[in-house]
Amino acid sequence: MKKYFLIAVLFTVIVFLPKSASAQAPSPMTSSIDFLSRQIQYDSMTMNTMMTRSDDKQRTKSGGTKAPVKKVARETSTFTPSGSLIMPREFANEFGKTPQEKRDAEAAFAQGLGVVEDLKKQKGFAANDVARASSLLFINCLATYSGKDLTQKQKDGIYSTFKNLYETDEYFQSLSDKQRQRVYETNGILWMFVSTYFRLAEEKGDRESLQKSRDTAEYIFNQFIGVPITSIRLKPDGFEID
Repeated sequence: MKKYFLIAVLFTVIVFLPKSASAQAPSPMTSSIDFLSRQIQYDSMTMNTMMTRSDDKQRTKSGGTKAPVKKVARETSTFTPSGSLIMPREFANEFGKTPQEKRDAEAAFAQGLGVVEDLKKQKGFAANDVARASSLLFINCLATYSGKDLTQKQKDGIYSTFKNLYETDEYFQSLSDKQRQRVYETNGILWMFVSTYFRLAEEKGDRESLQKSRDTAEYIFNQFIGVPITSIRLKPDGFEID
């Protein structure tokens, strides 16, 4: 039953996405696409924004020399959960039209996050780690777009990059547990979109469906990271941005 909930909600959401990552969204779709973008970029938490802040922090305005890094009270990428999910209801309220649709959508999003959490537990990942959630979405989008899985060394390197960014970003460190939870859950829901759509496309087996799944991964990645997916260059131990 969980699978069918996810499929129904997935395709409700996918119809709001442009046919390609570079396509201009028709006006009837604009509010829904803007909603996705706002959630991905919630509290300026795109990786590109964090990297820019990191670069600025390392240099002075005049000479470009290293500036002292201000220590923050919390240096962790994790959070203490509030006890209840936050984003499933917000996504459901955006995409559901009737009260029943909203209830079904909220249940589907919550179930989807449960699937993601189960996968993390199976791999032995630490709970409630925003860096892990972000890196998994990053990796999933790249693999879906390219059609190739990444090596474990590349995946570990990507996680290390995210962990370092979150743990040293002063703005992220100032966020409350609830704000961190929002970022964490948004990443999980978007991971669900990419994974489910790609698996359905694989089952269908036609080029058009596979291309649409790649377009979806590209769109989400570009919004989430803040740079085009085509600018990512994988290295043996991680990645770099052109």
